[in-house]
Amino acid sequence: MHRETRKRSFAARLGFALAVLVAAPALAAGPAPREARSGAKICLVCHTPERGNLLGNWESVAMKSSSILLNVDDRSEVFLFDKATLQVLNAPVENDVEKMLRSLKSGQEIRVGYIARNGGKYATVVAAMPAVKLPAREEIALARLSAAMRKTTKLVNALQKVVLPRIEHDIRAIVDGIEEDERDDAIRRRVAMTRPAGGR
Repeated sequence: MHRETRKRSFAARLGFALAVLVAAPALAAGPAPREARSGAKICLVCHTPERGNLLGNWESVAMKSSSILLNVDDRSEVFLFDKATLQVLNAPVENDVEKMLRSLKSGQEIRVGYIARNGGKYATVVAAMPAVKLPAREEIALARLSAAMRKTTKLVNALQKVVLPRIEHDIRAIVDGIEEDERDDAIRRRVAMTRPAGGR
């Protein structure tokens, strides 16, 4: 009776563990990877790309070499500039080109107007895109979504790093225990077979 209860308990635990092991990779994988694009990732409905303009994210400026580094999707673009003729629009600081360029934050969305000459791209205009203002209701919804994503990430990490290893350990312990019981039963049967029927 005790052995059958142990076997049923083992079957229930094993079924649960297998269900968790099957579901965990799907939960941890997250969304499917996107295809790589050749152009910039912009909305072509309201943003029409113009010749000689490039949208990207600000990376850095080097004043000694008079160059700007801009991230466009998965690649980097380098623009040369002339400090005397460069226009910087929507920068947090005004009056000095160097201070305006240095005040731009890494990752900020930037539009660069340029001309191509002598095999290089020369920036004529650097415009920082203004921050998008969302209605309060949408900001709250976005904050809740962000909090839910963080919570889900924590749960998935806990599942992968704590719960699953414990379940795998329990499965190994149960399987080892059942194998040991089977070996003990086999030895008992052999011993019982070798004994004479009437004696001990």
